[in-house]
Amino acid sequence: MINESRIPLIYSRVIVAAASGSPGDSKQLLQGTRINTRSVDSLDAGITLPDYRRLLRNAIELTGRSTILLDAGARMPLAAHGPLGNAATCSPDRMSVLDLLTRFIKLRGFFVDVWLERTGPTTRFNLRVSDELGDEKAAALDFILGTVMRAMMFRGLIAMAEPQVQLARPRGPDHGYYERVLGASISYEQPGNCVIFDTEDLNQPLPAHDPQQFDIAIQKCQALMIDELNQGSRRDAVERIFGQSPGMLWTIDQVAYALHTSARTLQRRLKKEGTGYQEVLDSWLKKLAARYM
Repeated sequence: MINESRIPLIYSRVIVAAASGSPGDSKQLLQGTRINTRSVDSLDAGITLPDYRRLLRNAIELTGRSTILLDAGARMPLAAHGPLGNAATCSPDRMSVLDLLTRFIKLRGFFVDVWLERTGPTTRFNLRVSDELGDEKAAALDFILGTVMRAMMFRGLIAMAEPQVQLARPRGPDHGYYERVLGASISYEQPGNCVIFDTEDLNQPLPAHDPQQFDIAIQKCQALMIDELNQGSRRDAVERIFGQSPGMLWTIDQVAYALHTSARTLQRRLKKEGTGYQEVLDSWLKKLAARYM
């Protein structure tokens, strides 16, 4: 179960800001959660999955708009992403931004599985939301979609071909609004959820690229990723490493290096959790095979 895992508090700050029409709305939005208005101003805290679900539900009920989470994600400023936002602002191309977003979402948005597929002329950004979000799955997906498209379309000095969005859900009455906010054409009742970009567009150099600032931002991103990877159990940390490159068959030495530890120490800590490296790897490969099937 992942109910006690922590979700970045920045998510709640952005949602509260988007859904609040008056000062008193913040209290209603946080009602029924263990989030308080004081903690919302802190960046070093997190919220649990049940609290996140309640926040999503409260936002829709308070505003009376099923699209409020889409709006919240689409309005999130790049600065809210910290070093990731800095890297995106001065990145060499949109492909670099998409790669960074994928890695960060895997680390921090544990309730959504994301992966890239590059197939010739197109690059697919795939998303699958955990069933543990229950009735709030659609809202959680909207928030991630809005966030990703905001980051990608922000680099608007170079025109892009219109991305294509595929959603597993049926077409709803807000179809036109979704297309306007996402800046993409949408097809429904698809096998899964994804955004399809033109690969050539993603690889086009961006005029605002600053190599020095980009390198500094990447170093900060890597440090943040290491901090995130080392939270929770060793098994979780190992699986997060696997998730960064699903097609790679990681050795224990490579994983240990990524976690800034030794293979012997990693194996010892996994043993304390009642498992071993090979067992974690075999389990991951089975899940990966099931997903591709």
